[in-house]
Amino acid sequence: MYLTHTQGGSLVKPLFFDFPHDDGSFLEWVQSTTFMLGDSLKVSPLVENKQDSYSAYFPQGVWVNIFTPSSIINAPAGGINVTLSIDPSQTNVHQRGGSIIPFLSNNKNLRNTRDVEQ
Repeated sequence: MYLTHTQGGSLVKPLFFDFPHDDGSFLEWVQSTTFMLGDSLKVSPLVENKQDSYSAYFPQGVWVNIFTPSSIINAPAGGINVTLSIDPSQTNVHQRGGSIIPFLSNNKNLRNTRDVEQ
């Protein structure tokens, strides 16, 4: 997100922006169901109601579900389609392997945040 701010560009973008040599990222169903948030997060939201699971495309690399870190997808060259389960309380968001996303614990107010920083 820092590079988007300093160099311009899109924060939310289709997969083929980051994976131009991956033919699977150009498929129409992939473009309408998956997008990148920055350079490190791949978001695969549920786009149809009344489903128990749905298919999502993963380009080559290691992908880790940010809500369930034990859920790791190791996509081979050429990408892979993976069936994802649906949890109504969460969207399927996967972090690209090797990237770092800082998190701050859920504080109720600014004073608690300042206490953590000291």
